[in-house]
Amino acid sequence: MFAYIIVWLGLQSVGSDVKLAFAIWLLGPLPLILTNAAFMKLHRVFVVSYAAGWLVKLILVAVAAGWFFH
Repeated sequence: MFAYIIVWLGLQSVGSDVKLAFAIWLLGPLPLILTNAAFMKLHRVFVVSYAAGWLVKLILVAVAAGWFFH
């Protein structure tokens, strides 16, 4: 779905794709992860690794889509 959004918006560079990935990470997964961490009392290491995992996944898709579609 993220790759489809990149194509639909007509982003023309890998840099803009990565910026979109970071923005989506800030709006979607990060607040959910932090909320879960607060209420389930998760250890900081797990919270950081889970949040970083989401960011890495989004950036990898952004780079791949930017390279493939442009």
